[in-house]
Amino acid sequence: MALVAMALLFSPKLCTQVHPQVPLLSVRDITELLDYYLPRKRLDEAAILTNITARHRLRARDIERRKRIAVGLPPSN
Repeated sequence: MALVAMALLFSPKLCTQVHPQVPLLSVRDITELLDYYLPRKRLDEAAILTNITARHRLRARDIERRKRIAVGLPPSN
């Protein structure tokens, strides 16, 4: 929980700094990076970046899919 709170504090500043390079950066991504860089390391940096990249690919695909879905009420005849 504390890690998520830290990510929420860092996210606005970090997102504005890296938006051109990583437009889909989320609080979850920042939390995972903080989990790596803070003392209790479990995964190596390459594995975390691979996970983030895979999530970004899925998120971008979902965004594109949702753009194609018609939303709202069907037209009345």
